[in-house]
Amino acid sequence: MMHASMSAPEGSHERLDALLTRLRRFWEQPEVLEGIRSRLGTPGRPNRDFRTTRAVEKLGGLADVKSIAAELRIDASTASRHVGRAVDAGLLERTACPDDGRRCLLAITEQGHQAMKRVRDARVGVLGELTADWSPEDIATFVRHGETLMSACDALESSHE
Repeated sequence: MMHASMSAPEGSHERLDALLTRLRRFWEQPEVLEGIRSRLGTPGRPNRDFRTTRAVEKLGGLADVKSIAAELRIDASTASRHVGRAVDAGLLERTACPDDGRRCLLAITEQGHQAMKRVRDARVGVLGELTADWSPEDIATFVRHGETLMSACDALESSHE
C-alpha cells in the first residue's frame, strides 16, 4: 500500500507529478525525436524500431516476441509488428531457438548494435546539453533520486504481478 511521505512539503507530490509529465512530454515531442534522429542520420525512422531493439538488448541480446511484448508493455501482436519492422530495418534478425526448433528468437544484428550505440550517444549528448550548467554533484544527486524513484516504481509494479 502506498502512503504519502510525512516529511514532504505541501504540494511536493503535485510538483513531482507535473515535472514527470513534462519530462515525458519533452522526450515525446516530434521536434526532439526528429533532432535525435537527425543526429543519428536516420530522419523519419520510427522510434519504435529503436525501442524494440533496445528491448532485445535489455533482455540479454536474444528474445522471443512474448518477452519483447512484456518488456515494452504492449500486446504480442503489436510487438510482432514492431519486430517485423526492426527486422526489415536490419536492426534485428530471426534465429532458431536452440531449445525448440519451432520457435524463433530475435537477435540484434551488428547494424542494430551500432544503431543502439548511436542512439545512446545522441540521447547522452542531448542530456549533456540540457545539464551543461549543472555541477557534477547536482547531476549525481538527480540520478540518485531518479534511481530511488524507479526502484519504488519497480517494487510497486512487482506487487501487482
